[in-house]
Amino acid sequence: MNPQIHIEFDNDQRAYQPGGVVDGTVRWQLDKTPERLELFLFWHTSGKGTNDVSVIDSRVYENVLVSDEERFSFTLPQGPYSFSGKLITLQWSLELTVIPKGITVRKIITLSPSGSEITLKETYFPKQKKSFGFKRTR
Repeated sequence: MNPQIHIEFDNDQRAYQPGGVVDGTVRWQLDKTPERLELFLFWHTSGKGTNDVSVIDSRVYENVLVSDEERFSFTLPQGPYSFSGKLITLQWSLELTVIPKGITVRKIITLSPSGSEITLKETYFPKQKKSFGFKRTR
């Protein structure tokens, strides 16, 4: 049997506003009893430069059966917002990991006031003539 793990969101909701609550269920069907399962809520960046990760909250499920499910609920912070740009992207995710097997599943969610990822647009700044503020006098 192939081990299976799943993260399911209530009402299939994947977009949230700051301070919103992410509710759902984690399910697994494994070939042997795990030591534990860990569920993390975190944001991460990708793109040019250093990639950052910040774990905001987590749940640990211990003394679990080979096949089972558990409910989860996370209250989201006020930010940072989900965004994507030409150089960098910030995404929010939930990740479930089976310990010690290391089997992992990740689901991306969106956090923003509008409920949609913010798209950073390239801004054009035209070159300006240098002005030193001197007046010519005769």
